Amino acid sequence: MLAILIYRNPKVVPFGIGDVYLAGMIGTMVRLDEIGRVLIYGIFLAGATMALLLVLKRVNRKQAMPYGPYLVMGALIALIA
Repeated sequence: MLAILIYRNPKVVPFGIGDVYLAGMIGTMVRLDEIGRVLIYGIFLAGATMALLLVLKRVNRKQAMPYGPYLVMGALIALIA
C-alpha cells in the first residue's frame, strides 16, 4: 500500500516476485543473524547508486531500477566480511 502512495503509478512495481525469491535464497545462504545486515547493505548500495545516477541525470525519478543485483552485492559483502 505504501508503494502505491509513493510511486503513484500502478504499472510500476517496486519489488517483483524475483526479488522476494532472491532474498529468500540469500537468507538460506547466510546465517540468520546476518540477513538483516545483507538487506541493509543492498538497500544502501541501491540508494547510493540511484542517488549518483540522479545527480548525473542518467535516470529520472520515475524510472524503475532492478533491485536484485544490489541484494547480491550486499550478500557478497556480508559473506566476504
